[in-house]
Amino acid sequence: MKSMEIFDYIDQEKEKLHQIDRQQRDMLKQVKTDVEALEKERQKLVEEFRKEKTTLANVDRKIRELSRSYSSSPPGGDTSTNTSARSSETEYEMKVNEEFFNKLHYPDNGLSTKISDLHIDMDEKPSNTVNSLEKKKKVVIVANEGPESQLVEEQKKHLEELKRRAADEGRAQWQERKLRESNCKSFNSLDSEEEESVTSSCETPSEKETSLSSGEDHLEKLSEMERLLAQAQADKIRLLEQQVKQREVEMQTLQEEKHKREDLERRLHDETVRREEMVEQQVKMREKQKQQARPLTRYLPIKSKDYDLRHHIESAGHNVEACPHVAVTETSCRGQLTKMGNKFKTWHKRWFVFDRVKRSLMYYVDKSEGKPRGGMYFQSIEEVYVDHLRTVKSPNPKLTFCVKTYDRTYYIVAPTPEAMRIWIDVIFTGAEGYSQYE
Repeated sequence: MKSMEIFDYIDQEKEKLHQIDRQQRDMLKQVKTDVEALEKERQKLVEEFRKEKTTLANVDRKIRELSRSYSSSPPGGDTSTNTSARSSETEYEMKVNEEFFNKLHYPDNGLSTKISDLHIDMDEKPSNTVNSLEKKKKVVIVANEGPESQLVEEQKKHLEELKRRAADEGRAQWQERKLRESNCKSFNSLDSEEEESVTSSCETPSEKETSLSSGEDHLEKLSEMERLLAQAQADKIRLLEQQVKQREVEMQTLQEEKHKREDLERRLHDETVRREEMVEQQVKMREKQKQQARPLTRYLPIKSKDYDLRHHIESAGHNVEACPHVAVTETSCRGQLTKMGNKFKTWHKRWFVFDRVKRSLMYYVDKSEGKPRGGMYFQSIEEVYVDHLRTVKSPNPKLTFCVKTYDRTYYIVAPTPEAMRIWIDVIFTGAEGYSQYE
């Protein structure tokens, strides 16, 4: 019973180990799925980041192209666009012209000109402003032809000198701006905010506002994407740490289960070895008993037909008269015995008849001896012995004996020890299947 409990326990432990293995495989599959999902999300975010970076680079390239297109023409030309160098030259010329016109006074001919009459619209283009100044200056010079023409010539020369100086100053400012643009290109690897601020210094106010707003939007998107990437990475690391800890706990549990299983296997092996030793000892004992089971010739089968059975039993030392459970005659022996069934292994009382004339051992339901329930012939009886090993669960193991035949073994219980000994000696006289000492 103890070995059966051990086997059951081992089966339960094996089932638990199989369950743990299945859970482990399921968890590994789940972890792999989560890692693949996180990797896909990361790839998606990286792709979006690259797209935004490409878009930002395109916007930066367009801004640089616009800034180069606005600053590529040198100052002094009539067809130049709205540049800072040209606007500074125009402002300088306006100041010179104001000083010039403030010095001119014409009281006689009524052509006095005031600076309010020469108002210039600052929203006009620089080329239009210069042209209007030239026209107004010619008008004043034509109106002033007379005694003060020499003064006009001097002022004209002075104006040309001022224009030359303004052009030189504009060229210097243009060269300085070109140098600043080259510095902007050299510092492309800096942060986007610095790059936007340097680039915006080469743009007009409206372009500065547009580039700054778009740059800020891109910076916000980039910062948001970086934050999402950092959060996803942190979540991934935290999930991996949890899975590693859970895996360590599972491995520790598996190690404990493995140690328990090894202990149980060792105990089972010891128990198996012990039982094998016991079986070997019992087999040796059985062999020894078998060798010494029939030491005298009176226990051998007797095949003579005129043999006196009662005399043989009494000469063997049995008191037949003192045993009411057995009736022995010269050719037969009758009595009540309990037999175990062959199919259902239940015990039933039967009336046994040993007949040397019919050379058979039959059993009936009762003493009437109507129809036999079963039996055996002398030729099939091989051995008769007491069940010392208690191979069956008998109602009285000490009074159980066995009748072995070719096809089966009959387990029989006698009512008393004396009746058991008489029946064993009686049946063995007809055991013609026994041939060990022949």
